[in-house]
Amino acid sequence: MNSPLDFGILQPFVDDDKVTDINYNGKQCWIDHLKQGRFTVEPFSAHEFMNQLAFKLANRVNLSFNTSSPVVEAEFGDLRISMVHPSVCPEGMSLSLRKTPAVCRLNDKDMVKSGYCEAWILAFLKEAVLRKRNILVSGLPGAGKTELVKYLMQFIPPSQRVITIEDTLELRYGDLYPHKDHVSMKVCEHFDYARAIKTSLRQRPDWICVSEVRGLEIVSLMQSVSTGANLLSTIHAEGAAQIPQRILHMLPGLHLTDTAMR
Repeated sequence: MNSPLDFGILQPFVDDDKVTDINYNGKQCWIDHLKQGRFTVEPFSAHEFMNQLAFKLANRVNLSFNTSSPVVEAEFGDLRISMVHPSVCPEGMSLSLRKTPAVCRLNDKDMVKSGYCEAWILAFLKEAVLRKRNILVSGLPGAGKTELVKYLMQFIPPSQRVITIEDTLELRYGDLYPHKDHVSMKVCEHFDYARAIKTSLRQRPDWICVSEVRGLEIVSLMQSVSTGANLLSTIHAEGAAQIPQRILHMLPGLHLTDTAMR
């Protein structure tokens, strides 16, 4: 970034540390706020500006945004950008901004006070990390899985080597804990999750932290666990009980009955 980008009407929300997501659907602008919940910006009439902003963002990340390239997914500073062109969004261009700051939003006091969880659960989770248990955080999109992983990572001892593997840099482990032994890997078209995981095994990892398990990389990840590396990651599932079934559905060519899965 050569100079700051003017987010116009969105600037107060971009600057507000309590705002986690900004979503525009062609008609409304929705804000996700840690204290105020989810709400719309009213009144909202800056539709032309939103279209201009989308093209400015695409230009800043050197990507095309047109009928031939209708989707842009990129990073801009600590913002994760996802945009869909109006040519494939009949009701108007869609723009989503998710903040990925190098801060840990969760802390013991607020987690207990807000009812996020009880103190004994926090003690259990900390002990699980210290005892090097494999941990998969499950939840639906937007549930705060990554934030919980960031919270748990602080309890990894500095002497233990951590390798983070992400397609979008959200964990920010190196920024949060610069004194710890850490290698950051970013997947791309020529370096997918499976290759990154296999490569990480040659880097003497104590922990392999994948931002999210989505597909066939689960095979390489399970193999890495069998070698002695520890896993800390997230997965889309409604709850812990659904994790085994979710993993099995990711495995290619494996068809098991419900009884076998249980």
